[in-house]
Amino acid sequence: YYLTIYTSAKTSTRLMVHGWQAYTANTEFISEVTLNSLGLTDDDLKAVTGYKIEAVSRYNASSTYYTFSIKVPEKNPRAIAVYVQISTGTASATITHEETFDAPLDLSGSAGAILVSEKMGLDCQGYYYLTIYTSAKTSTRLMVHGWQSYTANTELVSEVSLDSLGLTDDDLKAVTGYKIEATSRNNASNTKYSFSIVVPVPEVEEPDVEEPEVETIVTNVVEAGASVTVGGWSGTVKTLEKSFEDAPLDLSLSKGVFVVTEKVSVTQEGYYTFTIYANGKTATSNKRFGWGTTRTAGEIYTTEFTIDELGLTMEDLKMVTGYKIEACARSDEYAYFTFTIKAPYATPTFDSEEYADLPTVYDNGDLRILPDTFYDDVIEYYPSAVITDSNGAVVDGGPVVTGMIIKLMNGEIEIDSARIVVYDDLDRDGSLTGSDLVVLRKVLLGEEELADDQSSAIAHHGYTTVDARNIVRMKKILAGTVVVGQVSVTD
Repeated sequence: YYLTIYTSAKTSTRLMVHGWQAYTANTEFISEVTLNSLGLTDDDLKAVTGYKIEAVSRYNASSTYYTFSIKVPEKNPRAIAVYVQISTGTASATITHEETFDAPLDLSGSAGAILVSEKMGLDCQGYYYLTIYTSAKTSTRLMVHGWQSYTANTELVSEVSLDSLGLTDDDLKAVTGYKIEATSRNNASNTKYSFSIVVPVPEVEEPDVEEPEVETIVTNVVEAGASVTVGGWSGTVKTLEKSFEDAPLDLSLSKGVFVVTEKVSVTQEGYYTFTIYANGKTATSNKRFGWGTTRTAGEIYTTEFTIDELGLTMEDLKMVTGYKIEACARSDEYAYFTFTIKAPYATPTFDSEEYADLPTVYDNGDLRILPDTFYDDVIEYYPSAVITDSNGAVVDGGPVVTGMIIKLMNGEIEIDSARIVVYDDLDRDGSLTGSDLVVLRKVLLGEEELADDQSSAIAHHGYTTVDARNIVRMKKILAGTVVVGQVSVTD
């Protein structure tokens, strides 16, 4: 295409911005056209009266649309030059572009460097020298880099230190011009070598802000993955012990059960005893797997120790200060016994097996619920739950709708949370009605877009995209021929 700009002062040069250019459909292509190449000045732009584009394509389809936007970007106050273009039409020939300013630029207060952005109009190689003029001195004539391979219209940025130019920040108080001497290895007459020269200011360091300390109110993990070496000869007991008296654990929100999982690295017989230190008490259990019981290498085994068995109370669990495991193996081969100790919460998380038989489905942070489910129904399923609307206000009755949040509480401690998603509830009223079908139709027509919770409400049982199948499914559900929350894309 050709570009012409009309101003009150003059009509610009009729400029071929680029030659034949291959396009990918609907992909934006940006060209920066300098005022010099149009034969205009900044003063001419005080009164822009129109423009003309003369466009050509190699395509006969009547639906081919060539779309243009023309903008005049604001001047960078720290710029010496903004994408000046140099035509490099003879291989290895040096082309000089030089500009001086009647009013010197004050670019002091710099970061000690000048940034030069460059790009080439074609795939080829090139290099350039840079010189900066100031009232105080002329800088060193600096080869910024040697032969450089370019991808057409891809920007390359070089940071040129003031030291390498023989300048100081004081020199930049009066920048009077610059010179670029550019060379390329291409004979094409329309090869454009473009440059911008900017003097950046130093980055301001953000002051360090102390993060407030987050107090861990409760944890249910006593130990995770601690190992002890056993074996070597039969009957030798090895001890794994840890004290955290300086930071006791509060396990009073647990079920009153310690769950110990173990794994051994070599198949063998053995046993262990478990001790918990809590509230000044030493509580030891002789519960173990005994001689004659083989532990298979790599398998995980789980044992529960109740506080009754250990002689502890729930009050004692407010001050757990350590544990000890004494392990023994009947093997001539050394092995590693790995232990994890937890005190499960009295309130399980949404993915717990305790909730497996409920008419709800926990799915990656969403709790899927059938339409026409009410607050009392959900509290019956999850007695410790607190439900809030999408704005955080507590809900204490009425229908449960898409977008609400449900939290599982243990006392004042939030154990787990999920977003409530009611199957196919797009209008967020908790029911599946014709109004949900209206929302879906508007989405398919491009009149509305679904929010994230609405998208999740219809994305189930194989429906991962919004299309006509969703309408067919909704109609079947409303007609009573299929059951909501169960019909799949194959039905």
